[in-house]
Amino acid sequence: MILVQKNTNTDYLNLMRVIASFLVILTHVAAGMVYSYKEDDFPAFLLLMNAFSRSGVPLFIMMTGVLFLGRDAFNVKKRTARIIATILGWTITYILLYKYIFIPLDLVSKWRIQPDIYKQLLFVLPFSRMQVVYHFWYLYTLIGIYLVMPFLQKIVRNSSLSELVYGLKLWFVFTILWDTLKSFSDLSTSLPKGLGIGIPIFSSLTGYLFLGYYLHKRYDNPAHNDARKSMVIWCILYIFSSFIMLGRIYIQPHLWNEAKTSIIIQSFSNLSIYVFLQAIALYNMVRHSYYGITFFQKDAVKNFVKKLSQLSLLAYIIHILVLEVIRYGLMQNFPPKGLQLHIHLLAEWMGTVIISFSLAYILTNIMEFMKKILFTRK
Repeated sequence: MILVQKNTNTDYLNLMRVIASFLVILTHVAAGMVYSYKEDDFPAFLLLMNAFSRSGVPLFIMMTGVLFLGRDAFNVKKRTARIIATILGWTITYILLYKYIFIPLDLVSKWRIQPDIYKQLLFVLPFSRMQVVYHFWYLYTLIGIYLVMPFLQKIVRNSSLSELVYGLKLWFVFTILWDTLKSFSDLSTSLPKGLGIGIPIFSSLTGYLFLGYYLHKRYDNPAHNDARKSMVIWCILYIFSSFIMLGRIYIQPHLWNEAKTSIIIQSFSNLSIYVFLQAIALYNMVRHSYYGITFFQKDAVKNFVKKLSQLSLLAYIIHILVLEVIRYGLMQNFPPKGLQLHIHLLAEWMGTVIISFSLAYILTNIMEFMKKILFTRK
């Protein structure tokens, strides 16, 4: 029995992709400040901003499920080759920029480049997420998803709605709940340390693919009035789940690890129940906002959001470099203290967002111009 294809309108995904991009950048801004903060009076503001941003990556994976799981075909070679080329090209670009421009000009911290980076490059790059481009872990994850996408598509095409829900229930119990239970091991030594049952397919981050597809296909896009009411409810749930993440941190017996080099944040895992609930709430909140707020239905706004959506991957790729330059400059001249910490975070976040998307726009236009020159026949 084939799953009923109720909803095919994916226009709202442009807005969702932009918001997810902003949240991922906020994650890296807030997390960087969290792990570099060494004072005992740890500001709750940093943790709360970190909590608010944590569903960015799950949203991206859910959107991948919406866009690809329901298709009849998937070009594995083409899409995988693009990601591999992106990883290779931009990793080398990052290394060269750091080593020969940004570090010599004292624009970023010198820990970014290790002495033996060139010797490691050939052997490490195909198998590991190198420290210099740590945010590329998501691109490595995409390669794995793309490689198995044809099999996942067949599962969806030949599954009934109830069977898909059954798979999501397995994922929730054996992945989400289990990951959350393990996070409480610091509160009780009697909790089990491992699980003997392994669930293939519906496991790890793959579950978010099916979750996104299910939410999109199961429910029609809402009417304007209904969307506005539901938007408020989902917004409240999103805020509530974020505060639950923060509360979880404050009930644990130890905030710092033994060496006091970083704080312990169990509730921010992409597979914790907190992020799972937050991702569902944010997905529905954005979807209902798109159809419930008239502003998003204006042609000019739609075109602008669509353009930002198209730039989101390139902005994601380059945003760490932008963030490092902004952070290093701010840290050198304006060390964050007290209320200035809030301004510091917002300056890093908005500065990184604006500059990253602006650079992505410029680079995209340069590449389009080069294509016309190289491939236009005379």
